[in-house]
Formats: sequence, C-alpha cells, structure tokens
Amino acid sequence: MGKILAALLAAGLMYGGIVKAQDGMPGAAAPAAPAEAEFRRYLALAEAGHPEAQFNVGLAYYLGQGVERDMDQALGWFQKAAGQGLAQAQMNLAVIYNEGDGLPRDPAQAAHWFRQLAESGDEDAQYHLAYIYYTGDGLERDYGRAAAWFQVTAEKGRAEAQNYLGSMYLKGEGLPQDPARAFHWFSLAAEQGLAEAQYNLGLMYLDEEGGPRRDPARAALWLTRAAGQGQPAAQYLLGLLYREGLGLEKDEQAAGQWIQKALAAGFQPEEPQAP
Repeated sequence: MGKILAALLAAGLMYGGIVKAQDGMPGAAAPAAPAEAEFRRYLALAEAGHPEAQFNVGLAYYLGQGVERDMDQALGWFQKAAGQGLAQAQMNLAVIYNEGDGLPRDPAQAAHWFRQLAESGDEDAQYHLAYIYYTGDGLERDYGRAAAWFQVTAEKGRAEAQNYLGSMYLKGEGLPQDPARAFHWFSLAAEQGLAEAQYNLGLMYLDEEGGPRRDPARAALWLTRAAGQGQPAAQYLLGLLYREGLGLEKDEQAAGQWIQKALAAGFQPEEPQAP
C-alpha cells in the first residue's frame, strides 16, 4: 500500500490541456474563400469597409485561393474585420498568433484577441483565456482570473475546464483548497469521458485521507476507463492495482501488461519514496 500511494503522489494530477479553438485551420467554420472573380468583388466591398468582406479577403489571402497566399495581407484584413467586432476574424487572429501559423508566435496578441472574444461570451475563447492566465503564456500568471474563467466554461459543461477547476480546488491554486468541490468537478468531467479527469477521480478514490469517499473498487473502475483511452499514468497505476490486488482481483499478468503499455507510451514513473 505504501509504495502504491507514493507512486500515486509521484504521478500527480493530470490536466485537460489546451484544445484548439477551432478544428482545422482558422476560418474553418466560415464561408469558403472566394475564387479569383469573387475575390475582386469581395475586395471592392472590403475596401468600402464591410467587415464580412474584409474577413473573406483575409481568408482568401490566408488560403491562397483566388489570389497568391500572403500572410501579411491576411492579417491586415483580419485585423480590419476584427476591429469592427467580427468574431470570426477575432478568433482567426487569436489562433494564428497563438500557434505561430505562418509567422512567429505572439502570445500577447493571442491573449488580446481571446480576451476580446471571451468578454463577448465566446466559450472557446473563455477557455483559452483561462488557460493563458493559468500558464502565464501571453499574460501575467493569475490563478484567480484563471479560476474565474475556468468556472464560466465549466458551468457551460466543458470537460477540460471542469478538470482544471477540480485540480485548482484540490491544490488551492487561486481558490480555497476544497477536496469536495474538486471531487465534484472531476466527477462531471469524468462522466463526459475525459481521460485526465477519470484518472484524477481514480486518485481521489484511492486517497487514504479521503474518509468515506475512499473506494479502491471505484478507483479501479475509473482508472480502467482512463487507461482504456490510452492515458499512460492511468495505465501504470492500474497495473499497480492489479499487482497489489487493490480494488480488483490480483492479476500479475494484467499488471505487467498495463505497466508495459504505460512505459511504451513514454510514461516515466518516479522511484517510490518511503511514506
């Protein structure tokens, strides 16, 4: 038992990680970029100040459709449209600056546009802004503001935000330390299938100081779900549970298989320390 708990502590919590604001390249949810004839029509409208046309011209330059690809032109037109409040253009700028797509990364500019969108209610931007405040990548690190924005998106049902919020409550980062609230948010995210939250929930069920919440069988259940999704830390700890017969029937073969899967995926367990 002592070695397992030490290994659990060494493995630590898992966070949801940053998720791209849009699947695929920026502008994926927008109308297709114009072909050459359409490009000239959109350009005339864009020069007259129409934000949707400015966005489409920027997208044409970004994709190189109807015109030669030109990132400077793309950014310039996206900025014109974004300055008029067009959310699609603001998101494209945020993603391009955040990922360094065709130009050097500029986390401060990414944070600027994510914040604009977040304050107007965009859920993706709210999550990204929370992550930026949490990591300090583009803005000064601020756990309190990170927690506030994670709370907004967690209440909207975003599993990654729920997992981060649970971790912050458990560790007391920008919030009063509150294992009960951590358990609540981990549970919501785990039920949605987020492997990192399933792993974190499994850890809480194994906590020797968890009181009535301690339940090795439930821990094994959640670790099995996370491990089945390829979560290496969960695979390793599930192997330890099989080896010790904790929460499930002892099975040396299963233990070895799960531990090997974790190691093959690059998981590097720390040497257990004496409790």
